[in-house]
Amino acid sequence: MRRDLGRAAVPTLVALAGLWLLVPTRAYAYVHPGYGTLIWQALLSAGIGALFVRRRAVAILLSKLGIRRPPHAVHASAPGTSKWKPATLCIGRQG
Repeated sequence: MRRDLGRAAVPTLVALAGLWLLVPTRAYAYVHPGYGTLIWQALLSAGIGALFVRRRAVAILLSKLGIRRPPHAVHASAPGTSKWKPATLCIGRQG
């Protein structure tokens, strides 16, 4: 019987702790206005980065299943696959 009482008290305590965090209190601290922009930039960049990681993970998963080619396969436009030589820098007279 005593264990049942302890298990029932946990959700109640968690709910009370959550309500306690929602109660406004006075804060005597200075927050620079630019911090909000910094936080938004960090969240946005983390979200965009997560999209790239997700896309790469899905491509690898599909290649393992044999549905698509691997994402690291050499493409015709990949660097080093061109038949043209890179231009060289000439300083001074040409002749």
